[in-house]
Formats: sequence, C-alpha cells, structure tokens
Amino acid sequence: MPQAQHQNDKQTGKDAPDLWEMAVVPRAGQPPLRFKGQRRAVMHRPLSADAGLLIALWARRKGDFVLAYSDVAGGHARPQAMVFADQSQAIDHLEAVCAVTAVLTTQIDLPVALSDALNAMRLQQEFAILVGDFLAALDAFDARQERASLKMEI
Repeated sequence: MPQAQHQNDKQTGKDAPDLWEMAVVPRAGQPPLRFKGQRRAVMHRPLSADAGLLIALWARRKGDFVLAYSDVAGGHARPQAMVFADQSQAIDHLEAVCAVTAVLTTQIDLPVALSDALNAMRLQQEFAILVGDFLAALDAFDARQERASLKMEI
C-alpha cells in the first residue's frame, strides 16, 4: 500500500476567485468611469421594453464607493456615476436626488409643456420608488455582511 505524503498549502490550496472585477460605468457628457470593485447592490426598474432606471453601488478596491444611477432631472433618464468616500455619503446623495422635484420645460405650446411636465414627474416618482427598493436591498445586504462577520469572530 502506498504511503500518504504530507503536502503543504501551496500544493493543495485552490486559487481563490478574485472578488474584484473590472467595471466600466457610463456617465452622460463625460468619459465612462473605469475601476476595479465589488458590486454591493444593483436595482433596475423597467419603464418600457427598451428603457429603464438603474441604481448600482460598488465598493472600489481603493476603499471608496461608486454610485451609478439614472439621473432623471430634466425629464430624461441619463446615466450618472459619482465616487464617494463612504457608503453613507452615497446614500445621502441618492436621497438628495430624490428630494429634488424639478419640472423644467422650454415648450411654448401648453399641451406639450404639460405633457413634458407630467413625464418628468412620472420619471421622478419611478426613481423615488426605485431608490426605496434599492435602500431596502442594501440594508438586507449589510445585515447579512454583519452576521457573517460576527460568525467569523466567534
């Protein structure tokens, strides 16, 4: 019967998957934001067959956070991404975006202006609903992370 050989960790250990992935986040009017990070939460709300709203939060390898979202100011959804020092600043920004209710129109024709205003208000309402869902999902994620770190300490 062959004898068992003692092997060290280098011989038996499997390579752990890299939890950091390359991300490219579009931004309206600016070059895309490129970074290496972990996606903490993402939420999508379809508006039609080809359009929707998006919010995503990434933890960057550098230690800060990237918040990517659909900016609905002006009645049109445009991609936006910003870097924040910590997660709470990103959440504060998201809540501030929801608090701003602006309806701007350059239309002289009253029915067209009213239609534009109603569309802008609908987009802002859809975005506010998405933010609520996103924050609930983020709270659940953070709670799981806290439980996992408590188990590791025990």
